[in-house]
Amino acid sequence: MRLLLMSALLAGTVGWLAPIARANDASTARAKDALKVCNEVDRMPADKQKKIDFLDKGVEMGEAAIAADDEDPRAHFALFCNLAKQCDMAGLSWRILGRLRRMQAEIDRAYELAPRDPDILVSRGELLRRLPGPLGGDKEKGERLLFLAVEIKPDHVAARLYLARALADDGAPEARAKAYEALALAKKAGAVREQAEAQELLASLND
Repeated sequence: MRLLLMSALLAGTVGWLAPIARANDASTARAKDALKVCNEVDRMPADKQKKIDFLDKGVEMGEAAIAADDEDPRAHFALFCNLAKQCDMAGLSWRILGRLRRMQAEIDRAYELAPRDPDILVSRGELLRRLPGPLGGDKEKGERLLFLAVEIKPDHVAARLYLARALADDGAPEARAKAYEALALAKKAGAVREQAEAQELLASLND
């Protein structure tokens, strides 16, 4: 069972915004390297175990970034990114529950440090929407975070797309309009993957 569908989400949210002023150079550099690993794994051949092992490098880099500066939200976000993809690839089982809890703790810490960072809002919001309630999921809270991300950064492609999907999941009448907005923004930004996802969402709404 794939819980998080994080590969597409994180590919759209790991682009760097303005640098965090309080983060030191070592933390910033290590977090950036960790996020690079999180992105590169999507371009690897389809060998699940090799990808999971490769992400271990990103986990180590994220941990190093946090060790350099525990108050750098991007360091915690970078560690979350790699852990989330490992969990997504491994699927839900008792073996990964510890990793799942750790992943949740990292995105919660990132949010605590940077509660208005759209990348963090989108990732935390989508995670809350995807997780079952017994594992800490909260669909309504997750949707509110997606709305906030769009409010803060209206041209954030991933925020627009995942908000449209959340509304579609709820059967909200405005889902189609939001999906068209996401598609237009993805085209403007040249975001090929997001264009395809928005078109797929629209097709499902038109069925």
